[in-house]
Amino acid sequence: MSRLVKQRVDRRFPELMAMGRAQLPALAPQWTDHNAHDPGITLMELLAWVAEAQLYAVGHMRRDERTAYAALMALVSGGTQPARGLIWPDLHDSRAPASTFAQSVVIPADAVIHVVNGDAPTFHPERKLLWIPGDVRRIATRLADGRILDHTAVNQREGPAFQPLGDAADPRDVLAIDFECRGDGGVFPPQRADAAAACWTLGVRAAAPLMESGPGEGTRTSPLKATLVTDSDRYSVNIVSDTTDGLLRTGALVLDLSAVASSPKRFTLELRAPRGLARPPRVLRIAPSVVPIVQGRGIVREVHTVNATTDWSFRLDVPGLRSAPPESPVRIDVVEPVGQSTWQRCDRLAAQGPGDKVYELDLSSDRITFGNGINGRAPLEGAQVLAWYAVSDGAQGSVARNRRWHVQGIGGVFGANPDAIAGGAGPDDWRTQRRESRRRAREEHALVSADDIVRAALALPLLDVARAWVVPSNDGGPRTGIVTLVAMVIREQARSESGG
Repeated sequence: MSRLVKQRVDRRFPELMAMGRAQLPALAPQWTDHNAHDPGITLMELLAWVAEAQLYAVGHMRRDERTAYAALMALVSGGTQPARGLIWPDLHDSRAPASTFAQSVVIPADAVIHVVNGDAPTFHPERKLLWIPGDVRRIATRLADGRILDHTAVNQREGPAFQPLGDAADPRDVLAIDFECRGDGGVFPPQRADAAAACWTLGVRAAAPLMESGPGEGTRTSPLKATLVTDSDRYSVNIVSDTTDGLLRTGALVLDLSAVASSPKRFTLELRAPRGLARPPRVLRIAPSVVPIVQGRGIVREVHTVNATTDWSFRLDVPGLRSAPPESPVRIDVVEPVGQSTWQRCDRLAAQGPGDKVYELDLSSDRITFGNGINGRAPLEGAQVLAWYAVSDGAQGSVARNRRWHVQGIGGVFGANPDAIAGGAGPDDWRTQRRESRRRAREEHALVSADDIVRAALALPLLDVARAWVVPSNDGGPRTGIVTLVAMVIREQARSESGG
């Protein structure tokens, strides 16, 4: 995406002038004065200058052109990507908060979290959390045929892997988790209003499939349904986020308990998959009140003063702007004598009107640019611009597994991360986008041939397909457009031998 033409047509001004002078004796023999003062030479210089500019424009791609081509491949530029992971409470340490606290605690979204004996890199929770100290009394599966499978002891030992929704993940199978809060106040803190918008979490450590498919991303629509059951009531619980893909990956279920009217000390959380799952989950451990963390910190009310009347711009003070489409990476407020207002980000100021309160953000340089009064409104000179944004350390924010952690607001060592905190990356540049676009053009395409369908089946994440083939169609039969694919999953014995 950096060049559109080959090097052989890349000519510079002196070369173009030399080529033109060489043609003069044959084309205009009577023209004998080829010095710089000759008007014909001046005209040739002008044409050579225009030709050089046009060749450069054709041979190089502008930033907006690269952005447009990337968008065709569903690639959108973003800032740094933060490392993410889970901190699990330490249930084996008698001095840990999970063993000593008797009251629920609200962990704000801006709470500082870091490794013990190390202040960097810093992390914070993915969202505002409701941390409920207590114990899982029982984990059992109620199968559709009436059988009950008790996983309590296996879950406490963290292995071997068990199937929380049975060996078929039938829509009628239910995973029941009996939980008892340590404090008499139950689920919520004494001031329930403090827990507004706070969510409870359920951590899942899944047994790794034989063909690993990479870390999951949070899904807005989980395949699971959750119900909280007390002695007297049943409450449907909204699953805000599910990074487990329905208990198939290591991750966390984020649960909104705002619908629970009471504050029960004992309750049962029921999970089911009403539409079934891609394959029966296999789990090593399920534990409540894990803390999903994201690396970085927030910058609040960074102040800049407008010192120009048009096209004023400034660069954010802290590098490492964190963003991931479609979220807006920066909030910009402008304080003028008439009051304070929030301005919106636009893709191109040239497409905006004179009264539009917009700004343009260059992610490659973390620079904010305002309009000139014709293309986008220009803030008044002397006005204050306030910026809110988040930053991360990118790839440098990763942390190895089995580190111990401090969580602000919860004294002592909270717990550890059995899996590495990973996923951090620097901002995408055009070279990264070019590599990714080539990969997508090579690997992501319509399934046309039987080989295409077989390769897609073998690459299906989380299904552990060992073999697949397309059943040949009957040449004498009617053509229905339906292709029959046979897929064989990995046998349990092979899975066990692989260490999964």
